[in-house]
Amino acid sequence: MEISNYTVGNGNPVARALVSGWQFSGIITFSSGAPIAITGSGCNTPAITSTYIASYNPSFNGPVRINGDYGTGNALAPGAVAYYDKQAFVDPAAYTFGNLPRSAPYGLFVPGLLDESVSLRREIGFNERWKLAITADVFNLTNSVHFAAPGTNIDSANFGRVTTTTNLPRKFQLNARITF
Repeated sequence: MEISNYTVGNGNPVARALVSGWQFSGIITFSSGAPIAITGSGCNTPAITSTYIASYNPSFNGPVRINGDYGTGNALAPGAVAYYDKQAFVDPAAYTFGNLPRSAPYGLFVPGLLDESVSLRREIGFNERWKLAITADVFNLTNSVHFAAPGTNIDSANFGRVTTTTNLPRKFQLNARITF
């Protein structure tokens, strides 16, 4: 039988009732990664009491990005590798501001994000008043791990290290609703 002549359930009313009427929808979230701001703590400039923008280290020579792509090696466990070389940055001199750009020094960006979520829905009418709606949702369909930004405070032990993810593991959600 040709596919063009095929009908849902091949004319079988029970099969047609089970297979037809489903609605499929999805959301894809994509982010290429925001620029990073490298900061420090303990600012001693008057009227600024917390964090500040760090400075370039004039004697630094070499790549700022180290140890491969985000997630390469020991990423989230204790003793995680750093992805930025701390030696590239220094605290600004006393009573001065840092000389780094506000964002993306050395072209540094957080990891990108790609997240897919889908939904399958069917509404079944029993009569004019009674309806049953069944929905199945899947979040993070591919169960992909996307890392959050590495630590960006040069005075922190976690500088350059990834300590968390930006997304959750795959989750399923089923629900039903009766309307009358």
